[in-house]
Formats: sequence, structure tokens, C-alpha cells
Amino acid sequence: MGDGRDVSGSEPEWNFFVSYTQADRGWAEWIAWQLEDAGYSVLIQAWDFVPGSYWMAMMERGIRDAQRIVAVLSGAYLRSVYGEREWQAALRADSQGFARRLVPVRVADCVRPGLLGGVVSIDLFGRSEADAAHHLRAQIIGAVHGRVKPKAAPHFPLTSAVMVGAGSDEPTDAAASRVAPGTGHTHGSGDAGDSAHVDVDPADAGRPGPPSPAGLVRPARPPRNEPPAFPLTADRLTTPARMVRLGAAVVLTAAAVGAAAVAAAVGFGDDSKLRASVTLDPSGSVPTSGAAPAPTAPGPSGGTPAAPAPGTGTLEPAPPAPTGTGPGPAPGATTTVPAPTPTTAPPDRPPTATLTVDVTAGPAPLEVRADGGQSAAGSGPIREYTFSFDDVVKKGTKATSTHRFTEPGKHTITLTVTDETGRQRTSRPESVHVGPTAQLPAPTLIMPLDNTPVFSGTSLDLMWNAVPGAADYTVEIERQTGESSWEHTETLRKQGTTAVHTFTSSLERWRVTAHRADGTAGLASEWRRVQLAPG
Repeated sequence: MGDGRDVSGSEPEWNFFVSYTQADRGWAEWIAWQLEDAGYSVLIQAWDFVPGSYWMAMMERGIRDAQRIVAVLSGAYLRSVYGEREWQAALRADSQGFARRLVPVRVADCVRPGLLGGVVSIDLFGRSEADAAHHLRAQIIGAVHGRVKPKAAPHFPLTSAVMVGAGSDEPTDAAASRVAPGTGHTHGSGDAGDSAHVDVDPADAGRPGPPSPAGLVRPARPPRNEPPAFPLTADRLTTPARMVRLGAAVVLTAAAVGAAAVAAAVGFGDDSKLRASVTLDPSGSVPTSGAAPAPTAPGPSGGTPAAPAPGTGTLEPAPPAPTGTGPGPAPGATTTVPAPTPTTAPPDRPPTATLTVDVTAGPAPLEVRADGGQSAAGSGPIREYTFSFDDVVKKGTKATSTHRFTEPGKHTITLTVTDETGRQRTSRPESVHVGPTAQLPAPTLIMPLDNTPVFSGTSLDLMWNAVPGAADYTVEIERQTGESSWEHTETLRKQGTTAVHTFTSSLERWRVTAHRADGTAGLASEWRRVQLAPG
């Protein structure tokens, strides 16, 4: 079953039967040509249902005897009654998809209903001709053989397997065996004689840090005892700072943090400045306490302050400016803190109303979508949107609304927005021009085909595509009474897109007309003839 052969075990008459609707005949023939050009046998109505053949029997043979059914999916096909019968028959014969009897080929971006949505499809829409042909042939090979393994081995995903360790420029691999410093041998689970030999850079032997992958040869480099400089950007160079290396992390201590608060606590004048530095003890540690380091007072002679204890930060006053006012206030003096500058209340701004419409002209009935989403709130958020379609007013909290204009003429739409403070603003009006009601297009007839032979008393399904805007359809049936004369025999009124008629005359014809809800008739389809088979 994995090779895609017919589940019945009999040799199939065709490799593929192409199921399609007349609206997609161009796609169906293009697909059939690609399949036959690739060496497959194909049954397709456009080429194989020749005069003298019985189309209904040919359809049944295609569904029953073809190895696989290619369903050309589009919106028109999914509305087709015959198309639905054909793909459902293929799905019933291979409900679990092991034989891959049903091969959907989407030629339009359509939503597949029900069980059809669970069958993997071949999508040709949105592709160029060359790309579509290549994609179709490759995917058909997969459907026939049940697998699409590539001929060449996939690329090794090096970018995801090799990582760069934090604080180091050495590529590392967490899955690689660790290398003993200075040995050049890996420690694995096997015997010592099976361990892989790895060359180790003498400059890196014994250096802490993540190990290198087994077999990785690093370029020679001079020994390095200090970490690389932290790449400060221009915006970080505005304050003096020092870099502190703590293990593998890098800590940036800025001098400007809390400078104003410390100046007030120590008692420096307004014109004084602070310098900050960090002194490390020999172990390279930094204070972990959350408290700020205590300020250091000037020495007895006014010189350099005494050195701080190892591992503590220091704060020292900057030298007074040449034009300054002298030293700061004496100990015990009070410092005046200026009062905060009062802030003014925000202005009381009204909202702004902006209206857009998706269509400005069209035949009746015309549905228009009005959008106020570009409106802006003022001092308060927008509470309500009021749309006026001529005299019809629609209110709500949503920024969109729709209305259907049925009368021809010029119509006006406006929008009024109201915020929580009660302020309102109205947009400029938008005009919509509605023309006379357009005539419905003619339905597209599907089955039976023109000049289909039947036996007297045969009942056939008459099928056509749905027309947008149509409420129902009339089916006219006439029989031939002379060489060029016809007589009306029956009129069928249907809300769907199918009707049943029993043919008894030697030659009859039928056509379909769509109607709106008000009874207005659209264009009529072409006539199709059905003739009695001899005998």
C-alpha cells in the first residue's frame, strides 16, 4: 500500500483522473499536460469525452478505475455538486489516505470544507509558470511514491550547534567532551586508547573557561591575561567610569549615579562636583552590600584623602572651579533645597473625528463600510462613535459601521465622536454615489454538456454555478418542433443551483436565468441541447 498502487490490487487503467469544473478548465488542461509530459496516463473530460462517448459512464470509470483523482480546487469547484461527489468518492475509497487516492491541487486560495481540509494539498496559486510546473511534478512524485526524501544530504546545522561563550571569543559545544588542561586528550566513556587526540594552545592550557569542541583547531595567538576592553559607545563616555571584571561578567560602575543626593548628604556646595571610582582588593571582588559607600573626608593637611579599605568605593570632592566661590559650607550649616517648579494642568483638548469609507460609487444595492479608526482622543478617551448615513443614525463603541444603500442617488455619511468629558467633534462629510441596479450576470452552465445523448425517459441533473446577488433561478426547457422552431415545455423555479428534468423528445434544450429578491431578472445563459440516443 505504501507504493500507491490501487487498493483493489487490479492494474489501474489511468494513473490520474482530473476532476474539475468548467470555470477551471484552463488549469485542468495545464495540469493534465504536465502529468502526461512526466510519463503518467491521464483521463480528463476536455480531451477524452469525445462525441459518441457517454459522459456519465466516463465519469464513473474515471472515479473507479483511475489510480488517483486530482481534484482541481477553487471556489467554483467547491460549489459544484458533481465535484463534491467525485472527491468524496475518492476519499471514501481511501479514508485514511494510505494509498493517496485523492490529490487536491489548489489553483485558488480557497478554504477546504470538512474532511477535505485534512488532506494535504498541492498549492499552485501565487507561483510563476516554471515554479508551478516544478512544484507540481515534485509533489506528484511524492504522492506516487509516498515519500519526498532529497537526493543530497542536508547541510549540517553548524550555526545552531556551535555557540559563542559569554565573555570569550572561543566557540564551544556543550555536547563535546572536556579536554584536560595541558594533556590534549579528551575524557570520554571509552578506553584511554580510544580517546581522541586534540591539540591545545599552550597559551590556553589551564585557563578557566568553557572547553573547545573535540577536533577544533584554534589559530595560534599570544597569551592574554586581561579581558578585552568593553566596547563603550559614544553615549556611554559622557561620565567617568571604570570596568570591573567579576568572574565572566562585566560590571559598569557610573560616577553620575546619585551624585546630587550624595552631594547634599556630604555638604558640598552647589558648584561642587563628585568623582567616583572603585578600588578592587587583590581577589578582584567588589562590595556586595546594597548600602552606598561612606564618603571620605579630606586629610588633616587638606591633601589627598586617606586610602580606603580594600574592596570599598570612595567618593571625593572635585577640585573647586577656578571661578568658584570657595569651599563648601561649614560643618553644621543648613542647606537650602529649592522648591519644585509647579506644573501646569494639561490643556482641555477636544477629540478629532476622521472618517473614511471603503467605496464611494457603485450600483444599487451598495454596501458601504465607514471607518472612524483614525480619529484621535483629546483630554479623555473616545466614548462613543455616531455614524449618520443620510437620515439613518448608528451609535456604538466600535469605530466601524456598515450600511446598505438601495436607492440610486447621492448619499452623505458623517461621523461624530464623543469623549468621556462630553466633548464632541464631527468629521467632514463623505459622499457616496449609488447608480441604478446592475443586471445580474448569466449563470455558467456545468452539466450536462451540449449535445449530450440520452435515452428516452432519462432524468438528468441540470447544474450551474451560483451568481452573487441572486435569490433564485428559473430553468427554461424547450423541445424542437421543426428545423428552426422550438416550443416551450416547462419552467422550473429553484433557489439552489440544481434541477432535475426527464427528457422524452428527440431534441430538447435548456437555459438558466438568475433573479434578485425583488424579482428583477438577470442575463440568461446560453442554450444547451440534449438529444435522444438512437435505438
